[in-house]
Formats: sequence, structure tokens, C-alpha cells
Amino acid sequence: MATKRISQLETISNDLVTGEAILPIVISDPLIPNRKAKINQLFRGLSAGSQTAPGLAFDLDRDSGVYQGAINEIGLTFGTAAFYNSRRENTDGSSTLLVRAIDTASATSSIEMTPQGSGYFTVAGPIIQTDVQFYLQGDQNPAKRAHFNVDTISTQSGTRRFDLPNVGTNTSTTLVANDTFQTLTNKTILVKDAELQITGTTDTAKIAKFECDAWESPGAHTYKLPDFGAAQTQSTLLDDISTQNVFNKNMVNPTFSNTPSDDENNPTKYVIFDSSGLTQDRTVTWPDLNIKVVGEASSQTVENKVYKGAVFCDTDPADGLGRKIQFDLSNIEDNKTYQFSFPDDDPAAPLNNGQSSNVLVSERKTQFLYNKTLELAKINNPDNVNGLVTFDMSNITDGVAIQFPNADATLLSTNNISDVAISFGGALAAPVLGGQIRLQQHFMSGW
Repeated sequence: MATKRISQLETISNDLVTGEAILPIVISDPLIPNRKAKINQLFRGLSAGSQTAPGLAFDLDRDSGVYQGAINEIGLTFGTAAFYNSRRENTDGSSTLLVRAIDTASATSSIEMTPQGSGYFTVAGPIIQTDVQFYLQGDQNPAKRAHFNVDTISTQSGTRRFDLPNVGTNTSTTLVANDTFQTLTNKTILVKDAELQITGTTDTAKIAKFECDAWESPGAHTYKLPDFGAAQTQSTLLDDISTQNVFNKNMVNPTFSNTPSDDENNPTKYVIFDSSGLTQDRTVTWPDLNIKVVGEASSQTVENKVYKGAVFCDTDPADGLGRKIQFDLSNIEDNKTYQFSFPDDDPAAPLNNGQSSNVLVSERKTQFLYNKTLELAKINNPDNVNGLVTFDMSNITDGVAIQFPNADATLLSTNNISDVAISFGGALAAPVLGGQIRLQQHFMSGW
């Protein structure tokens, strides 16, 4: 075979190289002759190099290649950038393999891995990333980033798991923040009453709390908010301290108390309204003044009252509730008020003598009258409306006593002498008349 220069040799294709390549090595030491070497010996003997001068370069400019800066480390440089791989022993006996990005042309360099097509980036093992270095970036606006903070966990160490909610048939949902205006739907909120607080919008120092520990027994209680209609935009809840106006309320079994008490020996006294006897809605109208409610069995003084259809009954149920008195005012003229006065309580003639009370005098009742002075007195024959006796006392100037005999007698007058066969021939005059006097007209003629 003729000798050829290297430039005259053809390039061997990769599929024809089946064994190790043997290269001649020129050694400058005159004591050591030139020898042959395998290619793996040449790579093993490459110098460590640096990013700008790699030990193994892939082009003539030596700006791309492999280099080693320290033992058990290796770097891959391409242009001004490089990936440097190293290993670190951890305190727990494990190790960490480090891949560091280096770029001499920029102070900040990012690493971007782009899968092809619909492929995605997968890490087979767990990922631990410090919260200060972990960001989620918007795909449409990279300036929008989400940052997570783990240092707010109360314990010093330990792993906390945050489960994402099941959105059901929906394709997306929104996380809830503690200082963002959001609308929550389909939530069951379980919060201890001491930890649930509602603060004011303009003044967060104003806090509202709810308490459940005062319940006597456990269980779920439902509190329904009222529907105040479309015409209103807000309403106010009622409490047991504030002075409030209450509108449009139907109270069922209400009780009222002015002095609530926690003393079991002196419990709270309540006013209870009983409407069980009603057959339909009833309206109670209050007068325009301060009043006291009148009780059925209470001893009270009632003033300034006009009674319509008043009926009075016996106060003692043992005497019979059927004993009633009703006043008939139908014969009184319209728009007229008649006044009836009771006599004075004269000490000489008291209304009550200590033994019997006064009794009203009725038209048809047989009764005894005591200590009465009659003015314009008339006595009527009940069987004859014209049989009326009128007492004419116009000629009497002083008190006069008329004494009746203790026997049945007929009053004599100038008009009934003939009816009783008695006649007077003249006037009779005597300071005292005693015995039986029979005067005959002929006897009187001699005088």
C-alpha cells in the first residue's frame, strides 16, 4: 500500500468504526520514542480546563465543550453560558446533585425547559423548593406572579398538606384570600365561636362575635334571616340590650319583664298575654295618655271612663255569677248627661250606721225610707192614675209636726164632712181637743 498524506485520506463513516481507534502520539521527550495510544486514553488525559478554555472543545473557537473546575465536578459550556454540575454531602448522610447556571455575559440567567408538542416536564421524585424562590408566573402576562410563604406555619418543623377542593363538573375554581373581596358559594364553614369575628369596613377595631357555648345542649340550630322584601335594601337584627324600634312583627307567646333575675329563689316575674280565646283578629287601641291596665280581679281606681252597655255582677263567685245589674239609658235624651249625686256623710246621720249599708230605692220595690225630706211630694193610687194626692205646704213657714192617732182613721176635711155625717156650725177653736167630740148643728145654734 502506497504511503499517503493525512490530507489524502478519506473520512471513515461512523457505521464502519467498530473498534477502538489507534492514534500515533508524538512525544517531545527524546528519551521516549513516539508511541500509539487508544482514543479513550486521550480523553482520560484531557486537562481540567475552565469555562472559557474547556478541556474538551467541540469547535475551533473553544467556546463550547466540557471542563472540570474541581474534583468530582464537571461543566458543560456553550458560548458565554454554562451548566456546572457538582455534588454535595448532606448532614443526614444523603447527597445533593447541583446544576448551576453560569453566564459571563449576564448577571441574571434563567433556565427554561420546553417539552415538545403536548409533552410536559415530569419529576419522578419529590420537589423541595424554598418558598422565597418559588413563583408561579402568568402565561399571558409574565409580570403577574404568585408567591407562597411557608414560614407562617406555627410549628417549628413538619409537613403540612393543603388539599385542593373538588370542583365537581366545573373546570376551574378560585382560592380564597383573607383580605380580598370574594363571593363564597357551596361552603360549610365550621369555626369556633371565639375565633369567628366580623370587623367593620371603615374601622376594623369594631368587632362582632357569636357565641354558642351558652346553649344548654349540643346540636345544630338554624337561624333564618327574614325576607324584608324587594322595596328595602337592609335590615337590623334585634338584641336584648339596645333600644330599637320593631316593625311588622307577629309575636307568638310573648312574655315581658322589667326586672330579669338570675336568683332561683326569686325568679323573674313575667307578663304573659293569653290570646287562646280569640276566634279572629282583634284590635286593641291605646289612648293618648299614660295609663295603667285595668285587671279583671285587681283592686283599682278607674277614672274618666264612659261605660257602654255596662253590666255589674256580684264580686263573690260563691254568691253566684248570674246576679247582674244593667243600666237602661234608652229614655235619656240624646247628647244629655245626667248626674246622680250621693248624700253627704253627716255624722249625725251617717250613710252607713255601722250595721247596714245604704240600699237604692226602686220604683216597684217595697222598701222602708229613713230620714227623708220630700219636696213637692205626691202620693199616687196605683190602681187609678188620677188618684193623686199632692201635699201643698206653701202656707207653712216653719217646721210643722203632724201626729197621727194610733188607730185606723179617716182624715177630715171641709169637703168630706157630709160623707162621714159630721158637720161644723162654725169654726172650732181650742188649744187642746180631747175625748170624743160630737158637735151637732142644732147644738151650735144656741151659741
